[in-house]
Amino acid sequence: PTYIIASVTLLYTHGLAPLVMAFQNFYHFLIERKNFKRWIVTQFILFAIFTPLLFFVAKETSKFNYVDFTWMQTPNFLGLGRFFYVAVAGETFSLQNLILGSLLSLIFLTLLIVLAFNTIKNFGTIKKREFKSITFLLSWIAVPLIILAIYSFLFTSLFIEKYVIFYSASLYLLAALAITKLKRTLRTATIVIIILLSFLIAYYNNITINNPEWEYSTSYIKNKIQPGDLIIINIENSVHSFSYYFDRNIFKSENLDYQLPRSNIYPIKNSDGLPLAIMDGRNVW
Repeated sequence: PTYIIASVTLLYTHGLAPLVMAFQNFYHFLIERKNFKRWIVTQFILFAIFTPLLFFVAKETSKFNYVDFTWMQTPNFLGLGRFFYVAVAGETFSLQNLILGSLLSLIFLTLLIVLAFNTIKNFGTIKKREFKSITFLLSWIAVPLIILAIYSFLFTSLFIEKYVIFYSASLYLLAALAITKLKRTLRTATIVIIILLSFLIAYYNNITINNPEWEYSTSYIKNKIQPGDLIIINIENSVHSFSYYFDRNIFKSENLDYQLPRSNIYPIKNSDGLPLAIMDGRNVW
């Protein structure tokens, strides 16, 4: 029951949840290889519960084939490297964080190499439970990424880390398992360095809020705008970014909905939210 509840919740809240289900079935049929009847019945129950949403998902997914997501790169080795970096260090690309994130990524990569070498070296004596755990974690990463890559090659590219960021949990567990293979002194040093680098990345990411594209676009508007001009923002999650770069005093306001119109800035969801002043023949940005 717990697995069914968790899986149904996942299927109804994450668009690419079927990738997780695919990985679970891959592992169960090829590695676990037991309780087939019980597993098949469980999957059938999940499919039956998911059916009401399935047609909607298929309809919405088909729309991707008619949209050009030019900002999503097609799968390549550089993209896989970015996936690895983001899972380890997050989307932290300022100079300080790029250096720190690269060091942290290098440590994680080294740990994975150590784990792979240790597994191959002791393949004949490794415990069955540990081998299955490693296989489970590797499948957790590989299966969703491979399916996503194939879909991106055949149809529209959806190859972006935020859609399958759940693979990062497996990466952390593999790194933790590798740390247990190290000598005690080296193990302690590795843990301390990982924690230190992680805190530094979080610190620099917090104090270096900088997005050149937002900064450039808002500066352009500020240099060109005339008194009385109107600014319309119809992308809800861009309101805070725009106000931050446009005027820090506006951004600090506890009530942006009140403060923004005082500066002729109007966040709207549709045409009903357009200000009456737009009928006065003013310039609109």
